[in-house]
Amino acid sequence: MTKNNDNSLQNQIIAMSNTLAEKSTRFNAAQQRLFYVSLAALKRGINANNEVEIDKEDLFEYLHITNSHRHADLRKSVVKLMQSSFVQFGTDEEFCDGFLIVGARTTRKKIYIGFNAYFLPLIQELADNYVRLLDDDV
Repeated sequence: MTKNNDNSLQNQIIAMSNTLAEKSTRFNAAQQRLFYVSLAALKRGINANNEVEIDKEDLFEYLHITNSHRHADLRKSVVKLMQSSFVQFGTDEEFCDGFLIVGARTTRKKIYIGFNAYFLPLIQELADNYVRLLDDDV
């Protein structure tokens, strides 16, 4: 029988999943909404670049971006989301740090949010198992 200690793979995965769940609550409201839309888009799958595809018009509506500078505002929101997506796991001796969101690009109709391939299995698990309602969505 194997000993279930703090270094077991299962415990490490649980710790990383908990860290990701906590991370999503550290985003500001706009970042959180954009992150949740990205998580929801994961259910439709990812492309070869580990990106999810989101309709820009739907996203503008969901984020309440209606001004004439909405494309610039969306770009700023995505950049802030990427910067805020940094996570740290482990100790100073043994660590695994990185950004959950590693890129974004747009076309006229779509926005593509790119996930870090290393963390993608944990992000997909988070998308499948973690639900949080924002106050203004209730």
